[in-house]
Amino acid sequence: LTLRDGREQLLKLPPAPPGPGGADDQCLQLVRGIVVWMRRHKGVLRAALMRSESGANNWTGFKELAQALSERAAMVLLPLLHGARAPGRRTATARERRTVAFGIQVVLGTLVNAILNDPGPLSIDDDEIAERLGACLLLLLGAPSTAAPRRRSRKPRGTASAR
Repeated sequence: LTLRDGREQLLKLPPAPPGPGGADDQCLQLVRGIVVWMRRHKGVLRAALMRSESGANNWTGFKELAQALSERAAMVLLPLLHGARAPGRRTATARERRTVAFGIQVVLGTLVNAILNDPGPLSIDDDEIAERLGACLLLLLGAPSTAAPRRRSRKPRGTASAR
């Protein structure tokens, strides 16, 4: 039910018309939607996160939802960010889509941490968290990417390298 609600609520973000404040408003709207969904399902998400250590497959549906959310966010946000710079441009580059996906990862990771640990200063229940994460997402999307894409390490997560 949580995943179905996520697909219904998080993936319905309508495209915004280009114009002043379009990207700002859309980032905020996107993050507010994520926060509302995570608040609504906080107990289920917390329980699933706490159980996630017992099986990698527990998160398959959530990972697919996050990937679909990243793709939808790229479709909606990138045209707004290009705006006047490239009025006839239609296709986003792989680097641009990766930047949006990373922005969504930052937002989701921060909210997951708020659910599990509530480290403050803002909790998942503070309205300000959506405002700040929306602004953070917008800044991240506009930041120049200086890092060249690197290949993924083949060593499993959480293991130390032998020296």
